[in-house]
Amino acid sequence: MRISRPPSTSPRNGRAVPIALRVNLLIVVSLVLGMGVGVTWLALTQYTAAVASTDTALRRQSQIVYYSIKNLMLPGEAPIARSFVGDIQLNAGLSFELSLYRRDGVQTR
Repeated sequence: MRISRPPSTSPRNGRAVPIALRVNLLIVVSLVLGMGVGVTWLALTQYTAAVASTDTALRRQSQIVYYSIKNLMLPGEAPIARSFVGDIQLNAGLSFELSLYRRDGVQTR
């Protein structure tokens, strides 16, 4: 006696996916996800390294300008320091204005 299955539970009713296709899909999906994670991680580490490098360079340059102005102001020669700041503004193309003030709060001229 032969037992037959109803058509709705048949493994070959048009929805069955061959094992080779399943394996290929699994390989492709894992490669895409793995490469996506790897590329994302690489991009994020490069971005953070670039931001850190830029921050370090800007801090170093601002310290150089600060100590330059401080050393020019120590002898009390405000015109020399003022011309230095003017040269920085002309050559660097700053979009803001730098001003020097004496200890008593008066702007140098």
